[in-house]
Amino acid sequence: MGPHNKGTRVNWDEDPSLTLRLLNHIASNPRYRSCLFGSSNPGERWTAERDLCIEMLGDQAWMQDKAEKGWVVRKGGRWVPTEAWTSGVMHPVRNRLSVLVKRMDSGWYETKYVLDPRWNSERDIPWDRQANFAQSCPYYFTLRQLWRESKASKSLPPLPTSAESSSMAQGKRSAGDLYESIPKRARNDQTYMPQNQQGMISQAVYGGMPVYGAPAQYPGPIVKRGRGRPPGTGKNQSTTARDGEMMKGGAQALGSRMNGMVMGQLVGFGGADGISPMPMVQSVAVEKRGRGRPPGPGKRKAPQ
Repeated sequence: MGPHNKGTRVNWDEDPSLTLRLLNHIASNPRYRSCLFGSSNPGERWTAERDLCIEMLGDQAWMQDKAEKGWVVRKGGRWVPTEAWTSGVMHPVRNRLSVLVKRMDSGWYETKYVLDPRWNSERDIPWDRQANFAQSCPYYFTLRQLWRESKASKSLPPLPTSAESSSMAQGKRSAGDLYESIPKRARNDQTYMPQNQQGMISQAVYGGMPVYGAPAQYPGPIVKRGRGRPPGTGKNQSTTARDGEMMKGGAQALGSRMNGMVMGQLVGFGGADGISPMPMVQSVAVEKRGRGRPPGPGKRKAPQ
């Protein structure tokens, strides 16, 4: 950059209104606001700083000095940067923005001017301090707004590109698509359990009632019976066989099963097949007998 020329130096602290004009220009320009206090890449930032510097300091002695060094040329009544003005060139606008951000990060303004974070404008400052603050730091609230926008934009994750969005959309596949993508050989493997609408179980129907469970583990419901039952009613008789016997045996089979109940009139439907009429039973007093005794009198009487 060459030796520093004190005659062309821009003293921002001596003229706070110059910083106010700089920040107001950034706040009113969408490009500068996005590139300098938003989420932009370095290539966009340094060119925005360069163009802003030309606009802000076009009438300053500093710009005339840089024209003599070949950084800018005059075309059509305005300054135009040359190839000599690269991204590594330091200039007053870049330096000033760097200082302002560092001061906001460290809380320099709040400490120096004893500012309350809840204040949103100069009107919130106590009246006996407003005039002094407006003269010393008139740009503070504009700077704070831009600084907060910069922090918020850096905390948000970057938006995915079109290629990333396409790959993410392809990754969202339904359960049916995933099932179809499984090779048939893998579907028939013993380690693979097919799913149905009831979940990881299968549905079977025994005796007109749905039974849920793994078919290999539940071949059929088992009915336990006590001693003294007639043949064909053992422990391992299934409900299907029982229901068939009840329908075949009629009132006698039903009466023997229900221990003292006899058939009444037939009403309603809903037997084992879902269509046959169901019997209505009526209670009838029956003589009680001991277990396994043949029909006839009860206990043996003593000889006369």
